[in-house]
Amino acid sequence: MKIKTIEKLILALNTCAISNTESCYLNALKKISIPLKEWEKYFKFKEYRPGRVSLFKNKRYQLVLSCWEKGQQSPIHDIDSKEAWIHPISGQFIEERYRISKEKKGLEQVSSILMNSLSYSYMQKSKTIYRYINSFEHRSACLHLYSKPVLERKEYDKNTGRVSIVKQLYDMQVKEYNHLNN
Repeated sequence: MKIKTIEKLILALNTCAISNTESCYLNALKKISIPLKEWEKYFKFKEYRPGRVSLFKNKRYQLVLSCWEKGQQSPIHDIDSKEAWIHPISGQFIEERYRISKEKKGLEQVSSILMNSLSYSYMQKSKTIYRYINSFEHRSACLHLYSKPVLERKEYDKNTGRVSIVKQLYDMQVKEYNHLNN
């Protein structure tokens, strides 16, 4: 059965959080058939970096919408959440993954894939170092589902491997769905 509203998505994710099965989260994301118009009311684009909107958060998971101008890219980073699923809802992205190089200082890129609205990506805490680049000719938006809310992340300097701990900040916190917090 298709999920046609953000509220229904949150209710489905609440069920996943209770059953505590990771495959449930991906299955819920794959059932999304929410019109772009419903997402657009939460879009928050920024000129110099991707905008971040916290759609919903409880102790078990967090749902975040990121909004990207043409050509914007995230810093190379990892997350402090247990797991993450990422799903573009409009436009397209390049996902680059990295690892810390043992031979030389810094990071080495291990993969680069193109993602669109039919794509899903999975990441584990401290095992996935990555960045996203909006490769579409217009604005793009992406949904992030974290199993445990993200409080901070590590950002990496590609050349030196230097790591900085950065507090996770949001440009908007949606309160409309707070009543669904269980």
